[in-house]
Amino acid sequence: MDGNRIFEFSGNSSNETGIEIGNLTVSRDVVLNLAGETDTGIGVGQSAGNHLTVSDNGRFNVVGAATGRGTGVKIGGSISTSGGGRLNIRGVSGSGTGVVLQGAITVSGGTLEIVGSSTGGTGVELGGDIHTASNGTTDITGNSDTGTGVQFDGTINTSDNGTASLTGNSNSGAGIINNGTVIGKLRICDNGKPQ
Repeated sequence: MDGNRIFEFSGNSSNETGIEIGNLTVSRDVVLNLAGETDTGIGVGQSAGNHLTVSDNGRFNVVGAATGRGTGVKIGGSISTSGGGRLNIRGVSGSGTGVVLQGAITVSGGTLEIVGSSTGGTGVELGGDIHTASNGTTDITGNSDTGTGVQFDGTINTSDNGTASLTGNSNSGAGIINNGTVIGKLRICDNGKPQ
């Protein structure tokens, strides 16, 4: 998709995936908005083997919601942002996980922002790999009421003036459970306390 246009799509499923992302390129000032909703399935999902590219000032906004124990947004494939491309992911769940990241993301000169929220589950489960370089920016925030803000089991790698931050908040649980690997610099804030 390219050419300075705005596209909007929505979908819902009670127990499966509201919207499934396949192989896709968003570039040249295009804005793509996806909104998916489910109860016990996945609001917006990307399966392993699929690749998403956001480049040349393209903007991709993903909003996934699970009203029950489902997952708001689940990323299992690969994503790359470059050339001012911007990817915004918002996932919300009742008792499940707001955002699950199992794939690989490369942020090179672009921006990645992930915000996941859950009432009784985990805000963000970060099990994949994120590499931020070439003045790219990655910001990940997880919020939960009674669960964990961010469960970090993956890898965050920064190089070549890339910046990354990880913020976890929970009213009655852990802000961040950190079992992951950090290469380079990562700003961490756990329940309001910089680490």
